[in-house]
Amino acid sequence: MRELVRHGSTEQLVLRAVVALGGMLFAGVLTLASGRDWFDLGTAVIPALLSIAAALYPRNVMPLALLLYLVILWVGVNDDVRTAWTLPAAALILLIHSASALAAVLPIAAPVPRQMWVSWGGRIAALMGITVIAWMIVRAMAGMDVPFAAFILLVSSGAFSIAALAHDRWAKRL
Repeated sequence: MRELVRHGSTEQLVLRAVVALGGMLFAGVLTLASGRDWFDLGTAVIPALLSIAAALYPRNVMPLALLLYLVILWVGVNDDVRTAWTLPAAALILLIHSASALAAVLPIAAPVPRQMWVSWGGRIAALMGITVIAWMIVRAMAGMDVPFAAFILLVSSGAFSIAALAHDRWAKRL
């Protein structure tokens, strides 16, 4: 941890903060979706501790432990995947995974290259678009309404994904 504070690049610190805050936000979404207490050990305290550990040690097994715990906890606590809370939970899991992976790929002192931000951003946006489509299909098959905000999220993530991947291809030709 001392090495991270002394030699960590700004991008590495931001990525690790995203991991920690993403885990805590997931705990908040889980608490709201389940109706449990804000200081419940299983739904609030353990995810917060695991997210801090995953942020400090992204090259270790901690991000995997965090993601496994969050998914198992979500399935155990939330019995309906069609709820409106499923989409933010999936987005946070994608964000935690992506930030952990990107923080683990580079050395602590190395700034993240611009091209890496673009290519990873395009992939993340494409995965988010696929997640939104899957969630919309599940809701439609259950006879539930699909909120208009989901369409806006789908269009914006699709447009960002196409733009980022097109820029990635264009940059590779230069």
